[in-house]
Amino acid sequence: MSKISAVEKGLINKQRYADYVKDLESEGKKFPLNQFGDVNLTEVAEACGFNRQVFFRNKTMKQQLDDDVKRIGTELTEGEKPDDALAKKAKASSEQVNKLMRDLAVAEEKVSALQQQIMQLELENKRLKNNNEEAAASLDHMLATGRRFTL
Repeated sequence: MSKISAVEKGLINKQRYADYVKDLESEGKKFPLNQFGDVNLTEVAEACGFNRQVFFRNKTMKQQLDDDVKRIGTELTEGEKPDDALAKKAKASSEQVNKLMRDLAVAEEKVSALQQQIMQLELENKRLKNNNEEAAASLDHMLATGRRFTL
């Protein structure tokens, strides 16, 4: 008698779990709950023919279980319908677009204010250069003639 390798056993467990989920969906059932209101892992594992520890050791199986519980639901909660999931994504996208539009408007206002400030500073710079040139010309004239003159 040959032993089954861990990889083969994992594939078998995965297939059994997939079959269990298909059966739940085809019969219109939902995942069972334990006395604490959580998914009854023991019942699911026994129905699949493996130990409940598989869900704790195999992270992909646990993730698949979580995804299926969200999709199908439990005995007390409804699963997400594809339209509901799309509506949630659309709402989140819309909110994100609105936030980005507000951020863009604020950034455009800042750019406009900075452009106006640049124009004012360029005018002031030009005025100061002219004043400096006038002062230099006045100093040159004063040194040359001994008289002071201002424009």
